[in-house]
Amino acid sequence: MAAAWRTCLDADGNGKLTFGEFCKGLRHLGYAGEFKELWKHYDCDKNGHISLMELDKPAHERINSFLTLLNEKYGDLDTAWKFGFGKDTHGSLDRAELREACKALAYPHDTDQLFVDLMPMPGRVLLTIWDIDPECTRQRARGHKAVIGGNVAKERAAPGGAAGLGA
Repeated sequence: MAAAWRTCLDADGNGKLTFGEFCKGLRHLGYAGEFKELWKHYDCDKNGHISLMELDKPAHERINSFLTLLNEKYGDLDTAWKFGFGKDTHGSLDRAELREACKALAYPHDTDQLFVDLMPMPGRVLLTIWDIDPECTRQRARGHKAVIGGNVAKERAAPGGAAGLGA
């Protein structure tokens, strides 16, 4: 579910789906059931959007816990990739390397399942810097600092943040 969320359902990377985005994603995935009933089932809090937490709470917890630990230790994706994983931006990460990095971070969840959660499509055996935090990498591609699990708006608002970048 996490891979579908990250690559298809939450296409704009804002962490939530409107009903329109939900329907578009379901069509893209080939779902042929009743969209409105499925929406009602997953929009548990009836707030008009669905989050990964509502679709797959364990995956949400695994991913967020990992990103929080990376952020606390390294602050940005480039630093985490270089020093936490020992990779340059063109490198890739296999399951054993992720396990080793998670052990160093004292990651409390199943690292093999995290590897699956981060994998953008079935059949791949390596993760890239782009797979770790898709929203972060979108910000990085726009020339902003790659704040893990964060967003540019938060960084711009923070004292000493990246105000004016790309503005």
